[in-house]
Formats: sequence, C-alpha cells, structure tokens
Amino acid sequence: MQNETVYVSGMGDAFIPGKYFADFHKYSPIRMFDLYRDDHGKVSRFLKNGGTVVLSGNWKDILSLGEYLKSRECEFLRTARDKRQRNELSARLQQRVLVTLDNTPVKTSAADPGIEAGLVGEKTIPPGVPVLLPVSEAERLSNDLDTLFTVEPAGSSLRTHPDMLTPRSKETISLMCRAIQDCKACLPVNPKILDMGCGSGVLTIVAWRILKDLGPDITATDILPEAVAMTRLNVKHNLDMDIKPGCIANETTFGAVKATEAGDLFSPVPDAKYDLIVFNAPWVKAPARNRAELALNDEGQETIRRFLEECPLHLLPNGRVILGYSDNSGAKAIDRLEKFISDAGLRIAAIMSDRIKTYSSNKPWQKIFAYILVR
Repeated sequence: MQNETVYVSGMGDAFIPGKYFADFHKYSPIRMFDLYRDDHGKVSRFLKNGGTVVLSGNWKDILSLGEYLKSRECEFLRTARDKRQRNELSARLQQRVLVTLDNTPVKTSAADPGIEAGLVGEKTIPPGVPVLLPVSEAERLSNDLDTLFTVEPAGSSLRTHPDMLTPRSKETISLMCRAIQDCKACLPVNPKILDMGCGSGVLTIVAWRILKDLGPDITATDILPEAVAMTRLNVKHNLDMDIKPGCIANETTFGAVKATEAGDLFSPVPDAKYDLIVFNAPWVKAPARNRAELALNDEGQETIRRFLEECPLHLLPNGRVILGYSDNSGAKAIDRLEKFISDAGLRIAAIMSDRIKTYSSNKPWQKIFAYILVR
C-alpha cells in the first residue's frame, strides 16, 4: 500500500496513510492553519488557490470550518461541466482539508498505537511524525466509533468502521453460532481456533463465549488492518479482556484471543495449525469496488478457492472447518464451491442452512449455509 511522508508548512514532516494518499495531490502546497488565529476566509482562499490545508485547533472548530466550506462549495466547483464532475471536484476538495489524528476524537477511542494504525488502514505508522487524514474521514470514523449496534445472536454491542461491512444479518450469525456449538463436542481441551476474516470480531466473540469452558486459544485475522483493529476494540469492550499489542489475553481463565497483523488469508499465520477454522466467506461473484466489499464480493470465487486449497495445511488431526456461504450467485456457484471442497481433499461432514431477505426484487430470498468440513 502506497503511503508517504510529506512536508507541511508550519508543521514539518507528516505521514499520510496509503488509503488517503491515493487521492492526495502530492505537488500542491500544504500548509497548517491554526483555527485559534486563522479565520475561515483565510483557509478558504488558500484552498481556492489549489493548496491543501492541515487544520489545528478545537475539534468543534474544525467541524465548523468544514460546514463553512460546504456552504460555499459552489465557489470551488464553478468549472464543473456536469453533475458527475461536480461530485468529483467536491470529493477532491474534501481530500484537501486535513487534520492530524491526534487532533480528533479517534485518538481517544483507540488509545493504542497499533489500533490507531489499523483504524487508518495501516499495519504500522512511522514514529515521531503526525498522521494526517481528511476531516470528512475523521468525522465518519469518529461517528462510527461512538455508535454501538446490537448483534443479538452474539449477545454483544459492537462498534464498526466506515470501510468495513457491518454484520447486521441475525440469521447468518445465528447459523454460524449453531455450527460452532455443533463442533464443540469434537474439540479437545484448549482448542486452537482461527477466525478467518474476523471483520468486527463478532465470530471471535461468539467462539469465545461458546467454547470458553474449554479454554480456547483463538486467533483472529483479516486482510484489512481496520478489521483487526475493530476486533481488538470489540473484544475488549465485550469480553472484559486486557488488550496488549497483538494479543488479547484473558487474565481470569486459561485461553486467549490473539489478533494478528493484517494479511491475505493464511499469510499472517503461515505455519500455524488449528482444531477449528471459521470463515464466513465472501459469496458474491463480483469484484469488490471498495474496502468494505472485500468481506462480501469474491470475483470468480478466487478467494474461496485459495482458502480451501490452503486449509488442509492448517488443520490439526481431526480438525474441522466451518465455512459460511450463500446461493446469492446461483446454483452454479454452489456447485463450484463443492468442487473446490472436494479438490482440496476435504469432505462435507454436515450442512446447516437458513434463508435471509435480500434487497433484490428478482430474488427476494437467498439461502445461507454453514458447511462443516473435515479431511
């Protein structure tokens, strides 16, 4: 992921995370404005001349300036030929109004350098330099971190992230709960569990609650740093665990929950083996258009194919896999999935199913599955 340290007039060097740098105009002048002494008009004039601003001051004052700029946005969009170009210019304007992470409520919510890095899409951030992000993104992220939504099947209240899929399907979570409960009798004491694609951490929390009397060692991993960070925050909030960098350990019972560094599929745990691997896989045969859709979209079913190919290398003797999937992409996608399972040397021990409502008029319902796989 591309990222860069840039020089800000009045501040010095600062770091822009890769997810924001893609839309950043590297060669425009960048200047810090202190809202305790610089008025809105001064900031606006600098932006109109093509500059990028970094705002310093009270968070409420920073948001107030954002509202001021929105109210005068037409002055920045006069060159737009049509609605599409106006939207593009508006988005670019927002990307040129920045704030340091330390100057936002996100800093207080994270309270951990590793989590801070994850929330802005990075595995780590350079020490000793301010981290910059657009004010609009900081506001979105702060609002999400302040909002709890209840996941009834998990008995949990979770926070989510604007670049992640919110786990709102009660049926899907309930189905995965049933599958974990079904596998419990086959697990040893102190079982090794992997929550692949942990997202907000809902299945990590579910697995701990269902299996806690066995003292499970649960590893949570995801391709997105944002997801690893949110899992750590949500585990701490829901399980009253003491979070340390890379490890969420329960001090009152044996067993632990560990959050790995972000990475694709098994890359964060290349040599590890597990008694149970849980993966609520992406099941829509379409390209992911943004980071949130990585949890849902799998173009050509490549992610699920690679996952199943690698699974046998990461299973302990008598190990099991719980695979969440759906017939969203039709019967042929299910046929291909079951062929991938067979080709990987795995066997379907059981299939649990339910159905969920969709937003499509052509297909108002879709069937969801929890495959329990063994070697």
